[in-house]
Amino acid sequence: LLLLPDTTSEQALVTIERLLQLVRNNHAPGAAGPMDVTASAGVIEAKGESNAQVIVHRADIARHLARSKGRDRVEAG
Repeated sequence: LLLLPDTTSEQALVTIERLLQLVRNNHAPGAAGPMDVTASAGVIEAKGESNAQVIVHRADIARHLARSKGRDRVEAG
């Protein structure tokens, strides 16, 4: 879970895409090349929402959507 205060959904999507690219290109210590690691993420804007459970639930739904669309991607919810 990442909280990105003062960040729009569009900015968060760019940030998370960059993070996913780092995960894709990650090398294990002593490994000859990239590890076969992927990640899926969900991004939501919690503008005006104060209930943490609702925020996390919405982000989790977006993450599940990303996984259902083929994994190794980010989806906005």
